[in-house]
Amino acid sequence: REVFALVLSEALVVGVLGAALGMGLGIVMGRGAVQAVTQTITDLYFAVTVQEIEIATSSLVKGALLGILATILVAAPPAWEAASVPARAALSRSSLEGKARRAVTRVGFGSLVLAILGLILLAIPTRSLAISFAGTLAIIVAFAALTPLVTTLLMRTVTLPLGRIWGALGRMAPRNVVTSISRTAVAVAALMVAVSVTIGVSLMIGSFRTTVVTWLDQVLQGDVYVSAPSRTSTQASTPLDPAVLPIVETWPGVERVDSLRTVTVESPGGPISVFAVDNPNFGDRPFVTSDLS
Repeated sequence: REVFALVLSEALVVGVLGAALGMGLGIVMGRGAVQAVTQTITDLYFAVTVQEIEIATSSLVKGALLGILATILVAAPPAWEAASVPARAALSRSSLEGKARRAVTRVGFGSLVLAILGLILLAIPTRSLAISFAGTLAIIVAFAALTPLVTTLLMRTVTLPLGRIWGALGRMAPRNVVTSISRTAVAVAALMVAVSVTIGVSLMIGSFRTTVVTWLDQVLQGDVYVSAPSRTSTQASTPLDPAVLPIVETWPGVERVDSLRTVTVESPGGPISVFAVDNPNFGDRPFVTSDLS
């Protein structure tokens, strides 16, 4: 009981400190993010008066309680295990490694089931973000949980070749990896997830940039755009005076003038933007005819 209470008390202290530090840094980062976003909106779209964030006291209390409770719940199983075994066994690393090696096969088969479940969720034809994120999370967790089994099999496979090349040292290195599987598997899984997330985010950012560049090349085909003043710089809601067109067309240095009209209409599927343009090559998608009458 003393060991159990001692571990939980330490977890309580860590949880309180972590919750306080996390909320403090979260508030600072949240204010910085709000300022950055509002400044971007003000520079590119329209003036935004929101400069500060208001945090309810109830939200801070809930966050602190959740952080402390999660820390205690995570610390409770190992605290109970440490209190239910002799002190020498609790301090012995071999007992922990033995349990980890015995659980490798069970965890490996469980991870395969979880991976199949994730693939099934991703195969569902739906636009639900919850289902997509659940499937992705299941696959990531499954591959991370599969790491101990894969590491063990791989080390056992390379033990003989490495032993022939480097002798006893070549056999000891992979065996030490398997012997300390509770630590090495966590390190390998963490590195695997970090590298995969880095690659995924890099590909996603590159795809976004390519998509934006392609869209701009298709839409912004003119050098200068003229529109009537409106409340926002992103939507020209006021029609341009027809008397302006002859002036612009005869302006020195102007090769061609194309007119564009945009209207937003409501539909059962949501608002739709309808474009009318007298340039048949608008958006690099030639129309059959420019006469829409």
